[in-house]
Amino acid sequence: MYALKIITVKNDGNPVECVTALGDCYRLEFNPAIADPKVVARVHYTKDDNTPCIEINRGNEAFITTLDNKTVRVICRADMAFETSLAS
Repeated sequence: MYALKIITVKNDGNPVECVTALGDCYRLEFNPAIADPKVVARVHYTKDDNTPCIEINRGNEAFITTLDNKTVRVICRADMAFETSLAS
């Protein structure tokens, strides 16, 4: 079983961690910066009869982990310079 862990730093500086269970199989799509400069990747997984998609932004830290919290793949390290340039 795999999980997606996304860590976002809010405006007040506090990190918020969100963990989503992906199940046994997931599809990871990396997004070229030309297509959408904010989105680094998309993770598709199956839930019941649906295929939800989670977008990972450049300002987030994102990891695919096992359910016992061992990192399998690092998707993105937070790019705070990019987020700052978007805000201004």
